[in-house]
Amino acid sequence: MKDSKDMAKETPELNYTQAITELTALVKKWENDQPDLSQAAADLERAAFLVKYCRDYLRGVEQGVEEIGI
Repeated sequence: MKDSKDMAKETPELNYTQAITELTALVKKWENDQPDLSQAAADLERAAFLVKYCRDYLRGVEQGVEEIGI
C-alpha cells in the first residue's frame, strides 16, 4: 500500500479541480461497474488520498480568507 507522500510524488502537478474531477470519475465508476477486489482496493486508496488533498487545500484557503478578514 502506498502512503499519501508516495501518491503526492506521483502526482506533483495535481490541483484541486483535477482532484475533484478524478474523485467524481471514481464515484461514477463505482456506481456503474463492479470492479474486482484488488482494483476496488486501489481505487479506494486513491480516493482517500484525493479526499485528504482536497481537505488540506480547502483548509489552506479557509486560513487565507481568515487572515485577510473576509
